[in-house]
Parts: sequence; structure tokens; C-alpha cells
Amino acid sequence: MGQFSITNQPPHYHFILKNKSGETILKSFAYLSYDSCLASIAEARNLAGNDANYERHREGDKFCFFLKNKKDQRIASSPLYDSPKECEYGIASVTVYAYVAVIEQEPI
Repeated sequence: MGQFSITNQPPHYHFILKNKSGETILKSFAYLSYDSCLASIAEARNLAGNDANYERHREGDKFCFFLKNKKDQRIASSPLYDSPKECEYGIASVTVYAYVAVIEQEPI
């Protein structure tokens, strides 16, 4: 089972989605409150199953993706991948783990 971790890097909160191996597969952008970060996790769960909510991106010879909300705003990003195939595998992982991941907050 995957895990959403909520981190507090004052003054911001972020969520990190990890797969069952503990690898980071998605990291949110900054939120000013814990509650906003929690709401973003709920939103990510709802958005993750729709391929249209992913924006694929190339940075030089690396590949990544962004999860976008219904307002077409980026809410989270992936790590960099070496190939488009690995990037697509990352999207597939987020699609699965976003629904089943437990939420754990790191000590503040």
C-alpha cells in the first residue's frame, strides 16, 4: 500500500505520495495550511484516475508529469524519468496509489 506523507517546511505544507517500495512518485506544490494540504490530497485522489489531468513534460533529456486540477492548474509534480515509458509508468503508479494510500503526517 502507498502512503501520503504531509511535511511542514515553514511556512509551507506539502504532500508526498510514495509507492509501496517507498519511492516518491508525486510531490505537491506548497500550501499555507495543513487543511489546504489535506484538501489537495482529496483532490489528487479524485483527479488521478483521469489521464486528461496529467500534463507530460520534457526537460532536456528527462521526462516528468504534472497533475492538474479542473482549473488547469498544476497541483503536483513527478520526479524526473529517463524515458517517456518510465514517465508513463509513473503516471500509472499515481493512478493506482492515489486511491489506496494512507495519510501520515510527519512530526512538526
